[in-house]
Amino acid sequence: MTLKPLAGLLFSLCAAHAVQAQSSDPIRLTISYPAGASLDSMGRAYAEELRKREKTVVVVENKAGANGTIAATAVAQAPADGRNFLLSGDTLFTVNPVLYTKSQFDINSLEALGVIAFQSSVLAVRANSPLKTVADLVAAGQDKEITYSSAGIGSSGHLMMTMLSQQKPIKGVHVPYRGGAPAVMGLLSGEVDVAFLAVGNLLPHIQQGKLRALAISGPERLDSLPDTPTMRESGFPDFAVRNSNLIFAPAGLNDEARNKAYQQLEEIRKSPAFTALLDKLGMEPATIPSSQIKQWIQDEGGLWADVIKQSGLKVE
Repeated sequence: MTLKPLAGLLFSLCAAHAVQAQSSDPIRLTISYPAGASLDSMGRAYAEELRKREKTVVVVENKAGANGTIAATAVAQAPADGRNFLLSGDTLFTVNPVLYTKSQFDINSLEALGVIAFQSSVLAVRANSPLKTVADLVAAGQDKEITYSSAGIGSSGHLMMTMLSQQKPIKGVHVPYRGGAPAVMGLLSGEVDVAFLAVGNLLPHIQQGKLRALAISGPERLDSLPDTPTMRESGFPDFAVRNSNLIFAPAGLNDEARNKAYQQLEEIRKSPAFTALLDKLGMEPATIPSSQIKQWIQDEGGLWADVIKQSGLKVE
């Protein structure tokens, strides 16, 4: 064999090896919440569905803290190769730019690929609480301090209670925890009086009779809690909010990688197993065309910006 054909053969073998190595690289999904949270459960189910479809290893890592910024920063610094993703709530884009006045994180370093699900929050108390309705809570909160837990400063639970107190003033005392699961334990143990947390975090305890649901944050009642009224039905006509959970990727994906990731998201979201899990977690499947995601984020950001500015809340 002459040298030239041999060189060509070696080049082909090296190229094939490179392609094989690239395709065998794991997909990495970073979750911006701690293990045990409802978003974590959804993320791990998403990773399993992705593993089945791509027939490759999917590594899941939890990086909680700073309202999603720690996880977001890690993913933004990863290669934009279609194998690095972030699962986070929309507060990363809708709340953090207003709340964190000195943050160095650039939201343009990530791009939103799609919304997986909507998640309402539920206002809940312990089963032995004398508070039976939101009206009871408002009345009690005008006479004495009402303590409430949240997953941290600027989390949805914190902001929803802030919104509630802005619409009908109560003496609310915020007790932040490091994540949704500890915030639930704070309520169950009696450390706080009430919590406004993601349905998925509270639903098992409500179903077991340990907690009582007073109201749902979203615009409509949930199938998982059909007897629980919405905040609108409870005397708050302007209170209809829910979080969206999205898949992000490092900015700079090429069209092929972006389209493939979006197609993966669409297929997984519509799969029976994943839909059943969303129902179990008290979440609602969301379909927002990719062309409308930016507008959705802007609208939600405007809502929370008003709440934050009115409260004077800042995190440096």
